[in-house]
Amino acid sequence: MFAVGLVFTMSAMAQNPGKYIREGNEHFENEEFSKAETSYLKALETDTGYIAGSFNRADALYKQEKYQEAAQIFKSLTKRDLTEKDKAAVWHNLGNSLVQGKQYGPAAEAYKNALRKVPSDHDTKYNLTYALEKLKEQQKQKKQQNQDNKDKKKDKKKDQKKDKNQDKKKQDKQKKDQNKDKQEKNNKDKQKQPQDQKKDEKQQQPQPRKISKNEARRMLEALKNNEKQTLKKLKRIKAKGQEVDVEKDW
Repeated sequence: MFAVGLVFTMSAMAQNPGKYIREGNEHFENEEFSKAETSYLKALETDTGYIAGSFNRADALYKQEKYQEAAQIFKSLTKRDLTEKDKAAVWHNLGNSLVQGKQYGPAAEAYKNALRKVPSDHDTKYNLTYALEKLKEQQKQKKQQNQDNKDKKKDKKKDQKKDKNQDKKKQDKQKKDQNKDKQEKNNKDKQKQPQDQKKDEKQQQPQPRKISKNEARRMLEALKNNEKQTLKKLKRIKAKGQEVDVEKDW
């Protein structure tokens, strides 16, 4: 059971703080928890060390679902000088506040401390069992979550590697296509080069010039004259006693 323990109703109190405690308890019984907290605060203004005011205020905070604030007050009260029964109630209510905050490990420890004070408290035993079960469930969920996170990281890494490989393949294909285009261009250039070269060579070769009949006649006469001069020269050389072979190709 997770109801907070009974509010303190100590009889040996100073007049003023006791008045506010009683007033707060009435609001508490009427489920006017905010008004109850205000009354308990008034009691604490009268006596800041008033245990009943702190305990009952923590109960009122718990009822308003302000579990963290309630837990802080209950935890501070565990260090105060109380009877075993009252200290067990403090530990029990601290456990309840921690359970509501899903702090199952610390809650279980609080219930264990309550049972050390009052071992026969069945409500505390039940709450301890509940806290331990929830703790086990929480740890299982956390373990599963960690595994899921690991799997996600693994899948992400795998996807990144896959994307990287795809990018590499894409780059390789682009490079291959570029090389292919370059090779095709080179082949076309090589095929075109001989044709251009032949064309250039043809253009560079001297074209035969047409000559007139008169020019042809003059060229023949010149050749004959050269031939006569060559023969005369050979004869002169022979006349001087030199052996000269004279050959004629015509």
